[in-house]
Amino acid sequence: DSLTFSQTDDEESRKSYPYSFDLQVNFQLTDKGLSVTHTVINNDEKVMHYSFGAHPAFNCKIGDYLEFEENENLLTERIDHESILIEEKFPVEIEDKKLYLTENLFCDDALILSGYKSKFVSLKSNENNRIVKFNFDSPLLGIWAKPGAPYVCIEPWWGINDNYDKKSDISQKRAIMTLNSKESASYNWNIEITE
Repeated sequence: DSLTFSQTDDEESRKSYPYSFDLQVNFQLTDKGLSVTHTVINNDEKVMHYSFGAHPAFNCKIGDYLEFEENENLLTERIDHESILIEEKFPVEIEDKKLYLTENLFCDDALILSGYKSKFVSLKSNENNRIVKFNFDSPLLGIWAKPGAPYVCIEPWWGINDNYDKKSDISQKRAIMTLNSKESASYNWNIEITE
């Protein structure tokens, strides 16, 4: 009922990411769905800086919607064609906690949300009573699909893309995470499925 994937550093990875690490991702089936835990381990003798995110996708149809736990007044950040973060923020249309999945919602790429109060968002259908409740505790949330696609990605992020004001020191990068030598940290998200 569970499976853990592990990635460790090697000579090739250290050419672009100069740390010794383990990244473990555990998938655990539960009575109601799935629980996923990411564990980052710093095997190095120095402080390690990192960021990561998950990319789960869920089948749905245009017209279905995401319902947030709380009333939200959201702004989204966006990335450009080179995956660089744009400084401008854009309003997100939320009606009574609901974000409707329209054909044009992702024409300018992912919605990158921060500053929300909700700890979960529910994917709901207009055709049946099936609900996917997505629980998360990440500081950023990406919501994305290819325009018109029959799915939506709900992505907890512990980090964000660079903007054009790149820092020369990675420790100064926005939303960067830090682990001291020989420490570890775990991050969880989970889904509950109801009908």
